[in-house]
Amino acid sequence: MRGILRYTLDQEKYPWLHKTWKRGKCVFRYHGYTYGCISDGGIAVTERGNKGPSYEVPENSVNWEDK
Repeated sequence: MRGILRYTLDQEKYPWLHKTWKRGKCVFRYHGYTYGCISDGGIAVTERGNKGPSYEVPENSVNWEDK
């Protein structure tokens, strides 16, 4: 499932991201193994389909497309 970031995710606030992700960035829901590393209120996403690496972002940071 494809989604668009609703707001910028600054690397200073979210240090596990490899760089700042800008509002409007396309992300994809990740359905692979996360080994319990995603916190409550978070969701695993990728930058390229359902292919890793995956990153945690706040659930409310993504508008998911209806398809």
